[in-house]
Amino acid sequence: MNRKPLPRLLLLAFFLSFASAVMADVVLVEDGRARAKIFVSPAVMAVDQPGAKTSISEMEKQRERLRDSVKDLALYLEKISGAPIAIVAGPPVKEEGLVQVIVGEEAVKAFGAPGKTAPFKQGFRVVVKPGTVGLLGESDLATSYAIYEVLDRLGCRWYMPGEWGEVIPKTKTIALPEMDLSSAPGTIYRGIWYADDDYKRRNRHGGLLLHAGHALEGYISDAQRKEHPEWLAEVGGKPHKRRLKWSNPAVADAIGDYWLERLAKSPVDSISLSPDDGIDFDESKEDKAIDAGDFDTTSQSVSLTDRQLVISNRVAARIGAQYPNVLYGMLAYGPSTRPPVREKVHPNIVPQIAPITYSRAHPMTMDEVPDNKELRALIEGWGKAAKMTSIYYYAWFLAEPSAPNPMIKKWSIDVPFVLKNNCQFWQPETTANFETSMHALYLGCRLAWNPELKPANIIAELNTGFYGHAAKEMTTYWDYIDDVWVGTPDYSGCGFGYMKRWTPERLARARQMMNEAMAACATPLEVQRVRIADESLELFELFMKLRHDQAEGRWTTVAAEADQWRKRISYLGTKYKDQSAFTLMRWSPHTLSGSYFAQFYQQSYDEESRVAKEFT
Repeated sequence: MNRKPLPRLLLLAFFLSFASAVMADVVLVEDGRARAKIFVSPAVMAVDQPGAKTSISEMEKQRERLRDSVKDLALYLEKISGAPIAIVAGPPVKEEGLVQVIVGEEAVKAFGAPGKTAPFKQGFRVVVKPGTVGLLGESDLATSYAIYEVLDRLGCRWYMPGEWGEVIPKTKTIALPEMDLSSAPGTIYRGIWYADDDYKRRNRHGGLLLHAGHALEGYISDAQRKEHPEWLAEVGGKPHKRRLKWSNPAVADAIGDYWLERLAKSPVDSISLSPDDGIDFDESKEDKAIDAGDFDTTSQSVSLTDRQLVISNRVAARIGAQYPNVLYGMLAYGPSTRPPVREKVHPNIVPQIAPITYSRAHPMTMDEVPDNKELRALIEGWGKAAKMTSIYYYAWFLAEPSAPNPMIKKWSIDVPFVLKNNCQFWQPETTANFETSMHALYLGCRLAWNPELKPANIIAELNTGFYGHAAKEMTTYWDYIDDVWVGTPDYSGCGFGYMKRWTPERLARARQMMNEAMAACATPLEVQRVRIADESLELFELFMKLRHDQAEGRWTTVAAEADQWRKRISYLGTKYKDQSAFTLMRWSPHTLSGSYFAQFYQQSYDEESRVAKEFT
């Protein structure tokens, strides 16, 4: 029988419907009713094991993280849809009409290992097929990443620590498209200092932590110093009680032996070779002889980078002969910030660039800013000299942390720049300052997870999702605050330049924008989210009133108002501790900002009020 060909549009419709049937979504929740169960090993879901041995502590930490991630998967699928999702601690069991969500080892058995590997076993895989979903990784840590990959694709976001920092979509039906995704984070490590474990886990912080803190001198004992006075540095014509003579090979040997003994008892992934903080380094002719003659303009001294690499390379070689996989964090900081001129960098040494002597408010592409060209050159130089680098950017305005400061333009430029130059460890110095710098804290780790993301899109999504009906007004506010930071040619690192940056007119405009944002809020949650920024601005308005009153001779009340400011930030730190805000930290019960205020400002206010009261 002769058949007429199908019309072209009908034929296209047929193929589209066929493709849709072949690639149908896998439905986990339908119209508020669960159609899936989560299956995971009983060992993963076990209670915590306190006092685990050091040798398995990392494994236990990862297991607990995966357990909490599994709980999050069920929790947020329910928050999205309203449907409770059961967690079964055991092998997957088929049930008619139910999708098996298989997590961890059982998923590896069912689907095979991830198709992508990554350092520290961070490769993960997400498999979505009719009737089953597999979430697995090279490790428990990586399997946790797979869980949050799914939640991320569903639209879940965690912008600020605490429950009201989360933005979760609402829909009665949850479906995942068929996929077989193998992936890995864009860096070996991502992390900030101050946020709760939930925030860090949900934003996929973690990996291999590079140890690079001030530590080098601590590896030589007092007894060794007494026995070997020739190991001691000379500072001011005298042997220094802490500093060491880096040119002496015996010092490197002793440090290497110290770590060989420790590693035999307790293996670690990384060791710090960074010296103590400070600027008083060895002035002996022996150590000066191993400098390369490069000059650091920001510290106004000869660069010590090549000198530091002499001892670091020796230590790395001695330990590496027995432990070839250990990494060595070495601070590129102070007089050692510039890249080397003469010395090669041992392949296992990871320089941690800490540009403390460079601009703290402006993007590094602004050539009118002193030393910005040099900063770019040194990041590029280290990226070429070392196998990989770590970055230790500062996520706060050093020495005055209380001012609103989202760092949007700065980190939108500076973070991608360093990631493109071989940075594999995103380890900025941060405080508990989500009220001032939420945008930067979220942006940095988001880019470190996926360097292909566009900063502008991340910021726009944050403002829209977090602020809701007040998104337009809060976007205007934060962009204005950011513009003031970037647009003011003031390059100091403390609050003494604030009167130039934060004029009364600029603060009045910021206040107007904030009032408009508060008025735009339509839900109690939106009010909470805007209010934390509002209280931050109120606190800063009082800070600036004190600065202007001091400068203009209105001294009668400055001591009392300064005391009020310190009490206020302590109160706000306690009020917003769950949001990691207002610089309340464990070691700073009256807040870091309050401590700095007491050191740099309070005494002058007290004295001025005394003068106003007692003098004519």
